[in-house]
Amino acid sequence: MKLSRREALTWITGAAIGGVSGLTFAASGYEEVQPPQPTASDGKIEVMEFFWYGCPHCYQFHPVVEDWRKTIADDVDFRLMPGVLNPSWVNHARAYFAAEAMGEVDKIHDSLFDALHKHKKRIIKMEDLADFAGEQGIDRAKFLSTMKSFTVETNLRRSQQLARAYKIRGVPTVTVAGKYITSGSLAGSYPRVIQVINQLIERERNAS
Repeated sequence: MKLSRREALTWITGAAIGGVSGLTFAASGYEEVQPPQPTASDGKIEVMEFFWYGCPHCYQFHPVVEDWRKTIADDVDFRLMPGVLNPSWVNHARAYFAAEAMGEVDKIHDSLFDALHKHKKRIIKMEDLADFAGEQGIDRAKFLSTMKSFTVETNLRRSQQLARAYKIRGVPTVTVAGKYITSGSLAGSYPRVIQVINQLIERERNAS
């Protein structure tokens, strides 16, 4: 994948802040969120992953968290939240929110990760993302217009607000019940992240 110098620096920064070696891990594998944040999971225990399609660490974590999702109980609600920690991440977030609004996340989520990391494609501009969506069987024109819609703009602002509230430093980062955050950097490895998530879910169950 051929990038400009600026894009390459952005890509490297995203990798560094999200990587397992980017921060000193916590003995507990998580940090408490102060103050705790309200969740939108209607009585369930919310687990939310902040991610960026361009992040190689998110791509590495993706199959790990997808395997875990197959095992979650009915009292757990898993949500994806595109991170917008850098201006160059915005269009990828738009793509996710557009797919979500159109009910087409399943068609684009895995395939966009693979296109960027496995196939080394450069898909950053909204027009290119719309072309890619069209290749996945999504209405290209509708996808492009949805990326520019008020709904997507609102979701982008909400994502930025949540990232500030949770003090998100990099991706992938996972929040649990609005009270805790964990990541490869905090837990030491991605399998350990899953262990920490499960422990925190169990703590919430026992506290209720």
